[in-house]
Amino acid sequence: MRSLKTICYILFILITLAFLLYIERHPVYNWDMIAYMGVVEEYDGLNIEQAHDSVYNILKRETPDTTYIGLTKPIEDRYECLVNVNAYQNELGFFRTKPLYTFLVFVFYKLGVNLVTSTFLPSFLSCFLLMLLTYHWLNKVTTPLGALITATMLLLLPKLGELCRLSSPDALSNMLILFSLYLLNFEARRKWLYVVLALCLLARIDNFIFVIVVLGFLHLRRGKALLKPLLVLGLISVLSIVIIPMIMGDSYDWFMNFAFLFSVNDYVQHWRFLLYDFRYPSYLFLVIVSVILFQSGDSRTLLLTKIIVITFSIRCILFPSLQERFFVAYEFGLVLLLVQYASSIRARHRQISDT
Repeated sequence: MRSLKTICYILFILITLAFLLYIERHPVYNWDMIAYMGVVEEYDGLNIEQAHDSVYNILKRETPDTTYIGLTKPIEDRYECLVNVNAYQNELGFFRTKPLYTFLVFVFYKLGVNLVTSTFLPSFLSCFLLMLLTYHWLNKVTTPLGALITATMLLLLPKLGELCRLSSPDALSNMLILFSLYLLNFEARRKWLYVVLALCLLARIDNFIFVIVVLGFLHLRRGKALLKPLLVLGLISVLSIVIIPMIMGDSYDWFMNFAFLFSVNDYVQHWRFLLYDFRYPSYLFLVIVSVILFQSGDSRTLLLTKIIVITFSIRCILFPSLQERFFVAYEFGLVLLLVQYASSIRARHRQISDT
C-alpha cells in the first residue's frame, strides 16, 4: 500500500509539472501585468515617471510585437496609459493592494529574472502548490488511485490553466485560501491557521471577507460573547481596506474607484451580469454539492461548507462579480469535501457489513 501511495504521488507530481509547464509556455499577457510591473518598479526606488518609462521599454523588449500593440492600442485607456504618466499612475491604485504578490514578483526580479516573466512565476508556483495541497487532502480521505484520478481531473479543468497563465495574485490567493480550509478540516495547530489567514489578506485585500467569516465561526464554536470578536473583526476590515493600501501608497478612499460604486444603477447592472452568469453548469453543480454537504451531518464538513457558502455570498454582495478565477479555492474545497463525505459513507457501510 505504501509503495502504491509513493508511485501515485510521484506520478501526480510529474503530471502536474508537465501540464503546468506546457500551460506556462502560452501565457496570457493581460494589461494588469503592466500595472503590477509599475508597482514593482516603485519598490525598486523609481519615481512614477521612471517606472512608467521602464515598464513600457521592458514590455516592448520582452513581449511579441503583436502583444505590445494589443496592450497599448486605444481601448480601455490602454493608449492613454502609454502616453500619459498621470493616467498610468491613477491605474496603479488597485494593484498596490496585493502586496504579497508584488513582493514575490519583486524578489524574482531582483534575482535576475526579467520583469515580465517575474509576474508569471508566482502564479505558476502557486498553482503547483495548490494541486499538491489538493492531492494531499484527497490522499487523506480516499485511496491513492482515487486521489490520483480526482486530482488529475481537477488539474485539467480550464479554470486552473487560466490561473497559471495570468500575471495576477489570484493563483496565490486561491492556494492560501485552500490551505486555510485544509488546516481547518484537519484541525491543525491554530497558530498556523492564523499565519495563513494573514497571508490571505496580503495576497488579496478582498480576502478580508474570508478571514472574518473563518474567525467568526471559530469564535462561535467556543460559545463566547460576540462583542469583542466583532470589534476585532471590524478592525481587520479597516486594516485590510484602508490601512494596508495606504501603507502601499494608495489614498484612504482608493476603493471608491470600483465601477459598481459609481451609482446605484451601476451596482444593479453588475448584479444583473452576476445573476446571468449563474446559468453556467459549473455554478449549478456547486449549488447541488453545497446542498448535499449541508445534509452530511458531519460537524467539520458543515463548518467548512458554511464558511465557503457565506464567504461566497458576502463577496458577491460587496464585489458583484463571478469571474471564476476568484473562486477556484472554494470550488475545489466543495469538491474535496464531497469526496471526503462519500468516502466516509463507504467506510461506514464497510464497517456495518464487517459486523
